[in-house]
Amino acid sequence: MRIKNSAMLLLTAVLMFGLSSVSGCNRGPATARVTGMVTFGGKPLAEATVEFLPEDGSRSSVGTTDTNGTYELKFSATAIGAVPGKHKVVIRTVTGETDSDNPVLPKEILPARYHKNSELTADLKSGKQTVNFDLEP
Repeated sequence: MRIKNSAMLLLTAVLMFGLSSVSGCNRGPATARVTGMVTFGGKPLAEATVEFLPEDGSRSSVGTTDTNGTYELKFSATAIGAVPGKHKVVIRTVTGETDSDNPVLPKEILPARYHKNSELTADLKSGKQTVNFDLEP
């Protein structure tokens, strides 16, 4: 009886390990943790959207700067970072959302070379890294 129980316990442990390994595969690609600071005219740029768009067409990552101009990229609601590789970077201060009380959109303060016609790029490696942007008017 002890041998049968031991065998069942071993089989259960193997199955549980196998299931946990398979469920971990659904987390998505490996990401690089990316933080940084955005300044505009030498001052921290608050409430700007920073988007990294991979050249290979895979999923982009987005962050929003705080009052100090710092951001952290998010790959999804539950994953931090961005896929490693070359990225086009888009930074904007206007999200395109309107307020029902004020339907007029605020004016984008950044030149088009940082968003619509972005010239910004980043080459991300695996692991944690800092990518700063010193934007000029």
